[in-house]
Formats: sequence, C-alpha cells, structure tokens
Amino acid sequence: MTGATVTYDPIFKKDVLVLTGEGHRGAPSSEARVSVNSSIFNVQQLSIETAFSIDSDIHPWTLPGSTKGDKVHDNGIEAYILSTYENGGYALYYNYTDKKLHFSMYGAKADDYEGLAAPISLGVPHHVAITFDQNQLKMFLDGQLVATETARYTDDSPMGLLMNPTMDLFIGADSEGFQDRYNFFKGKVSYVNIFDRGISDAEVAIDYQNFVASLNGITPVFDQQ
Repeated sequence: MTGATVTYDPIFKKDVLVLTGEGHRGAPSSEARVSVNSSIFNVQQLSIETAFSIDSDIHPWTLPGSTKGDKVHDNGIEAYILSTYENGGYALYYNYTDKKLHFSMYGAKADDYEGLAAPISLGVPHHVAITFDQNQLKMFLDGQLVATETARYTDDSPMGLLMNPTMDLFIGADSEGFQDRYNFFKGKVSYVNIFDRGISDAEVAIDYQNFVASLNGITPVFDQQ
C-alpha cells in the first residue's frame, strides 16, 4: 500500500482505506495492491461486493505546476475504485463526465466486454454488488438492482470471463501493466469481498441490510463469521 492510509471513520464506524486521489505513473501514489489469488481466476462466475464513499470534491488530480487536461497528471475522466490488468479482468470506476458508477468486464473472446452504469451520489456511504453467473451481469447499488446486461456471446453461448492469472487487484487506481497506475480515486473504501460464484439477489439484499446495520454500530453478520 502506497500513498493511502487506514483510519477509523465515524460514519462507517470502522477502520477504512482512505485514498487521496493523488499520484502519477511510476511514482508512489494513493492506492492499495492486493496480491493475486490464482484460485479465483479459473472460474467462469464472479461476484464483487464493496462499500465505499466518493469524496464530494473528487476531481482529476494534477501535479503541481500542471494544468487541467495535462496528461502528466495521469488522471482522465475516470476514477477507479477497483481494477485488474486491462488485458483481461474487470474494473469499477466513477466517471466525472456522466456522474455515474461504471463496471466493465472483459469476456473470454478477444475484444469482447460487457459494461454497466448507474448514477451515484457523492459524499455518502454506498454498498455496491456486481454479480456475474455466465448469463446475467448485474449491478446493485444500495440494495437495488440498477443495471443488468445479458452476458452472452452473439452465438448465444455463455460468456466466459477473461482474467490474467498473474495480475493483482488494485484499489484506488487503474492498472496498466504491472508498474503503471493512473486514474486515481478519492474517497474511502470500507471493504471488498470477491466471490468465485454469482451470488443471488437475496444474498445481496441480506448483505446490504448488514451494511446498513453496521452504519448504526451493529456488527454485521459477515464480520461475525
């Protein structure tokens, strides 16, 4: 972890990862890197659950002396919350232009990917779940299904998930190769859970209820296991 801190947050009522949104390619930046777990890369189903808040003053960060739009600051129109290597994998990010949360997933066939998007508010905690079961790709925001896409190829065969089995997970930045990071995220991340299956709508609803309970100081079920 570089340029990021773990600090108790009175809103989440727990320690969270605080990301400043600062950084540039080839230098220590605000991000966290989770070592690869190869066991989750050889499956064709995936679910991601995470809780975070996007700072209300989030904006493309620039290096001192640079100007808005100057490529030296390595921040475009997106701020990445989660990402794996672009040649396979997935990404969860906020887009400055359309003010939406986006999720993109690479299919197992070349140049094929699916994407979802939904409006999201800034400055408040959110629970987000992404589920993929080879048939439907879904996005849940605060317990509600907000976007879905049929994840099948044009020949109607189930879509496989293309993953780079040697790539780590990055929190707070987009990854381009093993050393370059850019499109940094400014906000707080409470937790990230990754499953090797497509969790059900009912499971998402229960996990969201647990998240709301945790904001009220009640220890959620997933922390008691």
